Amino acid sequence: MATYKIISFDKTFGSIVVQYDPNEAPFSVDIPFTDSGEYLTGNELDTYIQGFIPTWHIERKSKIAKGIPNELAIEEMVQPIPATLPVVNETELTQTTQAFIDRETEKTIAKALVKFGVLQSDPTATE
Repeated sequence: MATYKIISFDKTFGSIVVQYDPNEAPFSVDIPFTDSGEYLTGNELDTYIQGFIPTWHIERKSKIAKGIPNELAIEEMVQPIPATLPVVNETELTQTTQAFIDRETEKTIAKALVKFGVLQSDPTATE
């Protein structure tokens, strides 16, 4: 059985906050009522709270803390993503962006000129 602490009680909602490990986030538990309308207490409450504690997680952390023999094999498979992103040349980016905007503007104007009969065909459509 895992050990835990009840670190607060909210009378408004009838709930407690439980922490089973100082390195893990505490969690809230609504306390159930007995048939007589009182809160569960003692062993019954303990059993209820124990049902919320992730014992499998505690056991796993304990086993890992003792050491896993083939841990290095996993570490060797890791292919980290570069910590920094490639540097972008702002001037080049600005020029490319402006060229794209200019080309889109030309296409829009050419379509309008064709629509109003100024041009017979769209010179940007062949590209």
